Amino acid sequence: MPNDSSSSPHATRAKTPELLTEAELLDHLRARGGEAPEPRQVRRWRVLLEPVRAASRGQPGRPPLRYLPEAVDRLEAIMTIRAGRQKPLDVLGFELWWRGFAVSQDREYIASILNGGAIAFSSSEDPADFADRMYDELHDKRPRTGLFSLLAARVGGDHDAFLAGMYAMLMLLLGGSPAWDSTSAVVNAEDRDEMSPADAAQRLLGFVRAAEDQAPTGERLLDEPVAIPEFFSQLLKGGRLDPRDLAKTIRDATNEELELARDDAHAFAGDFVENARATVRAYGEDFAGFGFFAVARKEKEERFFRAGCVLMLLTVRRVLGGDGIEQIKLSLRQTTPQARAYNSIIDAFPEYARYYRHDQQTMLASADPVFVEKMRNKVAAFISANPEVEAGLRHSE
Repeated sequence: MPNDSSSSPHATRAKTPELLTEAELLDHLRARGGEAPEPRQVRRWRVLLEPVRAASRGQPGRPPLRYLPEAVDRLEAIMTIRAGRQKPLDVLGFELWWRGFAVSQDREYIASILNGGAIAFSSSEDPADFADRMYDELHDKRPRTGLFSLLAARVGGDHDAFLAGMYAMLMLLLGGSPAWDSTSAVVNAEDRDEMSPADAAQRLLGFVRAAEDQAPTGERLLDEPVAIPEFFSQLLKGGRLDPRDLAKTIRDATNEELELARDDAHAFAGDFVENARATVRAYGEDFAGFGFFAVARKEKEERFFRAGCVLMLLTVRRVLGGDGIEQIKLSLRQTTPQARAYNSIIDAFPEYARYYRHDQQTMLASADPVFVEKMRNKVAAFISANPEVEAGLRHSE
C-alpha cells in the first residue's frame, strides 16, 4: 500500500487545482454529501490536514493558511473514522495512516496506540519483578474476556498451567531464562505430572492445535513443535524488538519498512482474520490455533491488534525475511473472496451455521428434506441479492 493519498477510496475526486480556504474546504466536503464539521474542529485537526502557507502577494503579515485539494479526502476520512463520536488525535492520525494517507507524525501515532494497549513496563523495573507483577495480576483478577477465555481453553481450563505458560513467555520476551520444564518452579504445584511451562506455552500460542488438528485433506499446519525460546530470542535480537519500549521498533523503522509492514498488517489483520473466522466456523472452535485471529475484539482492542500486527510483521521480516510473508499474502488473495462470502452467509443465517460446516453432507442427510429445501432457497435468494457474495463463491471455481 503506497504511503500517499492515492490509496484513499476518494483520492481521484478532489480535482480542484487551487489551494482552498477553510470555508472552501468545508464546501467541497458538503458537495460530496457528507457531514461537515465545525470550523473549530477543522483547526484542531490541522496537523492531520496539513495546510500550507499561501503566497503573501506583497501583503503585510503572515501569509494565510490554505489547504491542498487532497485535504478534502483527508477530512472526509476523518469524519468517517469519527462516525459522530469524539476521537483523540492519535487515533485519528493512526487511522488515517492505516488507510494509506501520508501522515507527518505517523510513528508517534502508531507508538501511542501500542503504548496505550500494552501493559506499562518501566525501563528501570527489573524484568523478573515485572513478570511477577503480571503473574500476580493474572492470578488475582482471572480476566474473562474473549481472548483470555480462548487461552484458558487451550490449556484445558487449568489456571496454574495458564499462569505458568504466561509467566515463562513473559520472561522470555524480557530476555530472561524462566523455568521451562517444571510448573512447580512457577506455581506452588506439588504434582510433578502437571503441565510444564514449555507445554503450556506451546498450547497458549496455538502451536499444539496447529500440529494436531487435521483438515479433511490430511494436512496439518505444523509438522513439528516450534522452539519457542529460540524464536523469542530471534525476535529480540534479529528483529531489534525492545520489550521495554515496543514502539521503539516503529520509531526506528525506515519509511520503506513501515510502508511494507502496513501492507503486511492489512493482509493479516484483514484477510487472515476473514479466513480464520471461516476456518473456525467450518472446522470447529480454535481449529489449528486460528481462534486467536477469529476472536471478537472491542474497538480499542482491535486497533491495538492492527498496530501490533504492524510491529510484529516489521520484526518478523527483519528476522526471517519476506519470502514467507509474501507467500502467505499471495495465498490470502486467492482464498479471501470465498471466505468473505461464506462468512456473509453465516452472518445472515446463523441458525443454519451447523449445516455449512465441513460435515455438511452428513448433516443434510439427517435433516428434514422440507427444511433443507427451504434453507437452500433462502440462502440462494440471499446470494442472488448480493452480487459480491456470488462473486466470492465463484472465485473459488
